Amino acid sequence: MIFTVKFEYKNNLVTKRIGEWMQLPAPAGYSEIFTKLFETHATYTGNKAVVERVSKMEGTNFPKDIQTYSFDGKKITEAIFTYQNRANYLEKYVYTYKDNQIKSIDLFVTDSYYVNDLRSRNDFYFNTKGNLDSLVYREAAFDFYNESIPPYIDYSLKNRKVTVFSNYDESQNPFQNLGIFLDLYNKSLSKNNFRAYETKEYDKDGKPTINIS
Repeated sequence: MIFTVKFEYKNNLVTKRIGEWMQLPAPAGYSEIFTKLFETHATYTGNKAVVERVSKMEGTNFPKDIQTYSFDGKKITEAIFTYQNRANYLEKYVYTYKDNQIKSIDLFVTDSYYVNDLRSRNDFYFNTKGNLDSLVYREAAFDFYNESIPPYIDYSLKNRKVTVFSNYDESQNPFQNLGIFLDLYNKSLSKNNFRAYETKEYDKDGKPTINIS
C-alpha cells in the first residue's frame, strides 16, 4: 500500500502539508497508521513563516506549539519555537552559512532562569557533489568555576553524536524547498537524495557507545 503526503503551494511557497503517521497503543508498545486528517500549515508575512500542526480528527487536538522561521531569500536564518505546555520557555535556532550551504545551527534556550543560553550546535558537512555527508551534534560546555563565562562549544571534547548519510541516488531532490518541516530538513539540504544513514554516539574518551539506524 502506498501512502501519499500532499503539499499545497501559493505564490511558489508551501502553505500546507496533508498527511502524517500517528502512533496508536498496541500490546507490544505502539503501532503506526497513516492519516490525512493531520496537517501542517505555514503562513507567511514578510520574511517570516509561522508553522503549526492542525488536527481534523474528531477528539484529537494538537497543543498550540508554534514555529516561526525568518528568511534571507530562501535561506532560513533563525527559528523561534514556543510550546503551549511549557510556559516561559522558548527555543531559538540560529543558522550560519558558508558558500550558500548551511554550516551550523545553534540552539539557544530562554526560560525562567536563563536568557539566550547556548545549549547545543549541529555542524553540517557536505561532499563535492553538494550532498550532505555528515551531521555532528555537540552539547554546549560550561565553565563551572567561572559562571560569568557563557556556555560555548568546545571542539576539543570528544563526546558528540555523528550522523553519516550515504547511498545517494542521481535524482533531483524534491525536498529542497521543504526545510520548514523538521523531519524533512536534513533531506532538503542536498542536490540528490540519501537512502541510508547511520548515527553513532561517542563518549568523553571518543569511544562509540550507541548505534542508531
